[in-house]
Formats: sequence, C-alpha cells, structure tokens
Amino acid sequence: MALGVSCLNGIEEAEAQCALLNSESLCVSTCLLYSDIFLFGARTVYREICLGDGGYVVCYEMAEIENKLGLGRDSLIALSLLLGSDYHQGVHGLGPELACQIVKSIGEKDVLKKFASEGLGWVKKRKGAKNNIGKDDTILQVIDAYLKPKCHSTDSDFVLKAHSQYPFQRTKLHHICAVYFEWPSERTDGYILPCIVERDLRRFANLRSTSSELGLNLPLHEGLESPADGRRSSESSYRIGDNGTSGGTN
Repeated sequence: MALGVSCLNGIEEAEAQCALLNSESLCVSTCLLYSDIFLFGARTVYREICLGDGGYVVCYEMAEIENKLGLGRDSLIALSLLLGSDYHQGVHGLGPELACQIVKSIGEKDVLKKFASEGLGWVKKRKGAKNNIGKDDTILQVIDAYLKPKCHSTDSDFVLKAHSQYPFQRTKLHHICAVYFEWPSERTDGYILPCIVERDLRRFANLRSTSSELGLNLPLHEGLESPADGRRSSESSYRIGDNGTSGGTN
C-alpha cells in the first residue's frame, strides 16, 4: 500500500479473479505464468517481462488466438479436457494436433455441450481404445470451474475498494526499505520516484483523454519537473511531497 498499489485477495483461484477484472476492462492486462487464465476469460496476458537493457515483454491476446488459431474460450476449455489441466487428467496418449482437430470438427458453440452430455468416451473409442469408457461425471464440474469460478464480482465492495486509487506514501516506503533492505531514503527515492512520476503521468493522460471524449476541458498541467534533478519542463512543475502527495504547479 505504501506504493499506492491496491491489493485484492481472490476467493479461490487468483487466475480467475484476474481474468474477470481483465474481461470486464477493470484492468488493462494480467501478468501471470499460467496459461489457463485464458480459460477463465482473460483477454490480454503479459509474460516474460524483461526490465534490463533491451527489455521486452511478451503479450498474448485472446483476439489473436481466436482469429489466427480459430480457438475461442470454449474450445480452449475443451482442449484442457482432452490434454489435461489442473482440474482433469485428460485423455492418455492424445496429442495437441489431434486434440485441435477434434475440437475444431465440433465447433466453438457445440464443443462443451457435447463433452458435457457425452463425456470423453467417444474420443477414446476414436483413438482405438478397446474398453468401453463410461461417462465422466467430473467433466461438467471442470467446465463450471472455468466458466463459473468463485470470484469477487466486479460491483462488490472488495473490487471497488481495490480499484480505487491510493496515495503514494513516501515516508512509509522510506521506513519499509530501511527496515528490510537497509536502504537510505536517497536510494529509495532514486529507484521509486521516477516510476511514481511515470505512473501519475499515465493517469493524467488517461484522464485527459477520457475528459476530451466527454467534451470536458480539465485544467491539467502539461509540464513536469523531474524530482531527481529539479529541471523544469514547459510551464509547469511536478512535485512529490514528504507525505507522498503529488501535483503540478504553475
């Protein structure tokens, strides 16, 4: 909280909560290593974030998966049933290529209905299994786990509180870094203040853009003053006080 970053504890699966926030446009993207976040409904996922020289981030978009691979959310859930996931062991010996062929042959709209009503026995027979496999009663539970996960709803008090903007508490952060990292306040400022300025710049830019779309003209100051060297830019300056408050001045 000292950084002004809110935290939301999910009810069960963190991926499910993040996916819900992303799908409802309450956050721009999610940053997780687990690919099943798309099965929970996420639209944009960042992975492999490198902050060093030549830094980069790998971005996966559900829209591209749908357009280029022809696989929607229901199809991905079906693939998890065939290939295995945290919730289901999958069909032994079935590879990704054949699994994709099976899912696409049924279609996005009907694939989960078929799996829920008929189970996976017909898939195993198609592979040449000799034993008659009965209906798997866990399939519907797996489908519901992905489509109806237990999460805080977007209009819940938990989400509304987490979605609020919290002030950057500079003095508190100094204390935390001194206790846990033995950093002097100057070192903490050197690492953190540029990031805080950039974050607030983005917030101001988003607010101004939204205001313009609504026909409003908010008096946001355009210039900034770097807290590191105090250099003045344009007609305004940007300051971060000891209490963590920030703002522009003419």
